[in-house]
Amino acid sequence: AEMLQTHKAPAAKYFTMTSNILNNKRVKEKEAIIWYLGHSGWAIKTQNHLLIFDYFEHPTRALPKDASLASGYILPSEIKKENVVVFVSHGHADHFDPRIFEWRSEILDIDYVLGFRPGDIDQGYTYTAPRSEQEIGDIRIHAMWSNDAGVGYLIEVDGLTILHPGDHANGSIDMSGDYTPEIDALAAMNKNIDLAFFAILGCSLGTPESVQLGVHYAIEHLNPRVLFPMHAGHASYMYREFVEAAADRNYDTQLAYALNE
Repeated sequence: AEMLQTHKAPAAKYFTMTSNILNNKRVKEKEAIIWYLGHSGWAIKTQNHLLIFDYFEHPTRALPKDASLASGYILPSEIKKENVVVFVSHGHADHFDPRIFEWRSEILDIDYVLGFRPGDIDQGYTYTAPRSEQEIGDIRIHAMWSNDAGVGYLIEVDGLTILHPGDHANGSIDMSGDYTPEIDALAAMNKNIDLAFFAILGCSLGTPESVQLGVHYAIEHLNPRVLFPMHAGHASYMYREFVEAAADRNYDTQLAYALNE
């Protein structure tokens, strides 16, 4: 998935690529390579890890012939040499695909971190309750509460702080609901967030207008270095529209967007 960027460059370095560079690009501390996997799905390669968030595949569609990270798909054979950590914020079908557990038959170094307990799987993953702290090796994980389902994740790894809030979204035009207190709680942690990913559409809690007001609230209170809009399904053009509409706000945050092309 192609990545396009606007606004100010961050202090840390982030690479957004259209080709598979797992084997020919060394990632340093405080750097990341980012692939968009559709909807709320992302793969992020840091210095020592490959992090995968909220990945799912359509259950009735065959993989395309060019399936790879570069085209937004996870093939275990492509990442089998990586130190993989798979995060699933909650159990909704557009965030969780049970087939991710099949990957461990090919990937020797893989961990699963879930913000819910699948009914038919009772082991082989780490459960993260809302507002809990966990460590997976050298990865520090704070599970934030989500007002939709499950959790979101604030992760510290390889010199980077990454925020993926799952489906936590603002549902009221006057910002009076239960969205802002959790953003305020994150702000009170005083973390310098490098990468943030926020839903701009489709959450069950509010209209696109209210959801996007919540994203602006998060930008203003968390001040991440880079923010990617997500959760627009096949309407990826809305990512561009969101970024372009925010251009006159003069944020210090760099806004970036993904296109399915």
